[in-house]
Amino acid sequence: MLPHASRQCILHPLKVSKIGKQNVVVKCCTSELHVSTTVHKNEALALQEEHTLALRAARSCSARSERLHAKAIQLKSAALKALQQGDEGSARKILELKAKVQEAAMSSNMRALANATLAVKLAEVILQREKGH
Repeated sequence: MLPHASRQCILHPLKVSKIGKQNVVVKCCTSELHVSTTVHKNEALALQEEHTLALRAARSCSARSERLHAKAIQLKSAALKALQQGDEGSARKILELKAKVQEAAMSSNMRALANATLAVKLAEVILQREKGH
């Protein structure tokens, strides 16, 4: 976006141009770009929305991971019960399912951590922008 605006600056001094949905005022003598406050507000709202979505995804993935972990514990108990009853085939199948459930729980937990990390980084960006304005 900025290289395109810079080229317009050279060709059209002191012109209000539209880049995407943003109005940009270009001053060629200083090569400065002054973006309207509505653009800043829209960016802040977009960052806040992305932060909210990342938090929501982190919570959802974390809850899913907890449910899957609880299911893995239940499957372990079921496998032990099957072994006690002498049904090794069922116990083996249950333990295979338990391994898959644990893998899904770990994967969901990793997604939760990634989304939580993203939410923290977005919160930092939002705070920095608020301090700057």
